[in-house]
Amino acid sequence: MDNKISCQLSPWNKQHEEGIHQIASAGYSACEIGSNILLSHRQKLSLFSEKLKRRKLSVSSVFELGHFENWQDRRRIYYHHDFLSKVMSQCDINYIILSPGIRRSRNPDLQYVKNMLKMITEINKRYEYRGIRVGIHPHLGSSIFTSDQINYLLENISYDIDLVPDIGHLTEAGVDVFELINKNISRIRHIHLKDVIYQPNYKKLSPLQKRRNTEFCELGKGQFNLINLIKLIKSLNYQEWFVVELENPSSPLNEAAINGIEYLKKILGSDEIKTINYNGR
Repeated sequence: MDNKISCQLSPWNKQHEEGIHQIASAGYSACEIGSNILLSHRQKLSLFSEKLKRRKLSVSSVFELGHFENWQDRRRIYYHHDFLSKVMSQCDINYIILSPGIRRSRNPDLQYVKNMLKMITEINKRYEYRGIRVGIHPHLGSSIFTSDQINYLLENISYDIDLVPDIGHLTEAGVDVFELINKNISRIRHIHLKDVIYQPNYKKLSPLQKRRNTEFCELGKGQFNLINLIKLIKSLNYQEWFVVELENPSSPLNEAAINGIEYLKKILGSDEIKTINYNGR
């Protein structure tokens, strides 16, 4: 079975049509879109779907903020997710990736955490009702970021909710990416791929410090051991989505999209599985 490779449409900003054209021309079978893109076409969904179909592209997922900590405004947030799930179902899009949203408390008490978990459960119900699967994306600046936070989340939410690992954000948090993916592969259906450049004194800095530990960049342009990571994922018989991100591209977006898919396919096409380095570097 061929691996499923998608590319984020968001780097093209409002130039959606150009982005769709360039992603398709680069050889991707799908794109990941932000909810803002989908909702901006809500009055002409059939036209948007036709644009994708014409380029032989599908939508692998929609990316949205969950706002899991905004308990006071939960009813409005539930309504928004209910509405978004309805629009997604009209386009036959069956996967949503939720970033937790901005961290509102640095020292949450037990009730605060319980409220956040309840919001995740309630939001998931809105999508589950329409046959849409939810994946949670640990993110820089959110309350689901570090290894302990991710492990706690996975232990306390429904097994039907997935984990969406992002190589850049996990590395920024100091997470052992190899161990996390190896341990949770059964809960992973989308993996966000980017490379990273380590900043000076990387090992000495706390993941919660304001100073960044890494700089995100294109696949193959950084220092993360992507080759061994992808080979590990391949050895685990992963057959779900790889999502290429075009972070801080050093070339025009159309060229960066081509470089990303070619880099990934070259690794996926190799039958040689090297010794896995669980240090991730």
